[in-house]
Amino acid sequence: MNLARLQHVVGLLLVVLTIATYCLADANLALFVLAVPGAIAAWFLTSPPLGRPLPRIGINVLLLAILVYSLQRMLTAGFNVSNVCEIITLTLLVKIMDRRTQRDLGQIVSITAFLGIGTILTSNAFAVGVLLILCLVLLIAGTLLHQCALPAASTDGIVPTHAPAGPHAGRHLRRLVFSIAAAGMVISIFVFLFMPRRLGAGLFGQWGNPGVGQVTGFSDEVELGTPGFITPSATAVLDLQVFDPDGQSLGAEGIVYYLRGAVLDQYDSGRWTRSQPRAERDVQRARLDRSSAGMTIGSTPIRWNIEQRITIRNTGGARSHAFSIWRPVSIQVLQPSVVYAALDDGMLLFEIDGGKFSYVIRSRDVESPRAFARAGPPAIAEPVQAPNLNSRRFADLATQILTNVGLDPDPSTRPPEQITRAAEAIARYFDSGFVYTLEAELVPARRDPTEWFLFDHRAGHCEYYASAMAILCRAVGINARVITGYVATEFNEPAAHYIVRQSNAHAWVEVEYAEGAWQTFDPTPPADFQRVHEPSRSLFAQARRLFDAAEFAWIRTVVSFNADRQQTLLRAALNVNWTPDQAVEDFAYKLRRQEPRVLIQIVASVVMVCALLFLLVFLAWRYRQAILHHLSLFFHDLYLRLSPRNDARTVYLCLLAELRRRGLPKPAGVPLLTHVRSISARVDPEEALAAERLALALYQARFSPHAALATSRALHDLRVLRRAR
Repeated sequence: MNLARLQHVVGLLLVVLTIATYCLADANLALFVLAVPGAIAAWFLTSPPLGRPLPRIGINVLLLAILVYSLQRMLTAGFNVSNVCEIITLTLLVKIMDRRTQRDLGQIVSITAFLGIGTILTSNAFAVGVLLILCLVLLIAGTLLHQCALPAASTDGIVPTHAPAGPHAGRHLRRLVFSIAAAGMVISIFVFLFMPRRLGAGLFGQWGNPGVGQVTGFSDEVELGTPGFITPSATAVLDLQVFDPDGQSLGAEGIVYYLRGAVLDQYDSGRWTRSQPRAERDVQRARLDRSSAGMTIGSTPIRWNIEQRITIRNTGGARSHAFSIWRPVSIQVLQPSVVYAALDDGMLLFEIDGGKFSYVIRSRDVESPRAFARAGPPAIAEPVQAPNLNSRRFADLATQILTNVGLDPDPSTRPPEQITRAAEAIARYFDSGFVYTLEAELVPARRDPTEWFLFDHRAGHCEYYASAMAILCRAVGINARVITGYVATEFNEPAAHYIVRQSNAHAWVEVEYAEGAWQTFDPTPPADFQRVHEPSRSLFAQARRLFDAAEFAWIRTVVSFNADRQQTLLRAALNVNWTPDQAVEDFAYKLRRQEPRVLIQIVASVVMVCALLFLLVFLAWRYRQAILHHLSLFFHDLYLRLSPRNDARTVYLCLLAELRRRGLPKPAGVPLLTHVRSISARVDPEEALAAERLALALYQARFSPHAALATSRALHDLRVLRRAR
């Protein structure tokens, strides 16, 4: 085994894989492009015998530059895990250029360990977890190689190319690496399953709940008129499961669900925003956790008919939107958070420290005036007024659309039951004569973006269609508002859930057809909607869905493993009704009550259990060879006992193997009995007698037609030989 070469190969793989894993977790493409090629180039340029490390003055200048950069980042962006990991990565690159001794290689291994910890605090995605396991194996190998190289290093810390190593050093090293990794995985699984889930919650602040994906591209405002091309992104932002009151899944291919986020009802020069609540009582606020029953939205409970279980893979922190199907009637969270619900438009917000957020929303997806509407017809909406917006043109076009389908355009004389038909007619007006495009052109100066889209350009994305429909509806007295959120179209059959990606961001319109009752309309042409949001059927897309199913299973079983699931697992596996979180809370309560007797009993019990475990581990390690030997004897005898009673060949092969282990193999062509008698002087008399007796029994079983091998006697003779050895 070339120890020096193997150490350099493992070190380079560890550095590159750790940096790549962190860049994947933080979606930091710029750092990946800079750091990974830089690490590879620096490694080869500074590797002996051709390479030379960077002079000390250069190393000090680079470290000073990193210090200045870190201070600047701390002052501008604050102290967060991304900044810390960037600094660790840059420090690792500088350390690669300063490799002179084994001490420097050991420091590189230590720095990669810290970068791995930062990666864990950044993301707990499935792909990141798999890569971190590979990083852990390389980290163990790098650490063991460093310890093996230290005694072989010269006085200047350099390991010779042909360092002394045993003939099977490589095989033993591989076994040791994978044994340590396997033992670490077993211990980690044990700690994960039985450690109290809320122990240390909030200890790391916003670092304690890393995201599973990347930050969503959702925007709570609509800003029209900005030129540029909207690039679709396949990054998954949330997972959705839909059920009916009986618990049956309502998801299937071809069924689309609109997940509303922001409700926008004010327009000004191409910008849709949300008006402030009329009074503080119009906003419902509650601090919830998993143990709470949830929050009913509104003053009275309303019967629901659709349940959504949603996991947002990564929230931006502070207040974020909770997406739901219209109309939400209750919400239950799976982690502590503060929830805000607007009673007039049903918009939901929540506050957490950032990262993954899971919640359950129950909605009534089919509007019912008896459930939501107030007495009387809806109020007549005022036309939108904005600078550079010609409201008369919108009113004339809306009047023409309604007249063409036989509806009354006058809001004062139009029957309330015609509002839904009128809104549908306006929505379908965009099905012909318009082009859906993700490329937004520059709006001419002093022109309203929506008016320019509707009457001149006639090409745009979903926000233009939604804005134009809302203004047209208001022009004929129909109250309408713009909704931004996501559409769930990609149903994953293996996992039975919807995957919602950044490319599924969408905008549509809600129309008030009765006082307080709203209905969803999508003015985007159906053919264009299907083209943009229909899942791909390519081979790559199918492979990606399988990966998404694995990641969803990772989220449901590992990332979302909470106290309730822990208690369910303990009850199912061990038939015990014990909750680690409750045990910790009881222990803390007894400490606060200062009960010394109980405390002494607990401490004594823990010490005794730890001492017993330590003793068992010590004895198992101290007598591991004897234990393995006796286990080998036990299974070997068991195998012989389960073998056929007359299987003399098995006993014959065991005897030959035992003689070979003693360094007394039987030569080819020499009879067994002759060989056993020839070596009798070289072994103990009892062993010689057992071997000769066993050989005679084999001869008798082989050449006598009526004799059979006495298995119990043969096993006894074999045990005599093995025990003496």
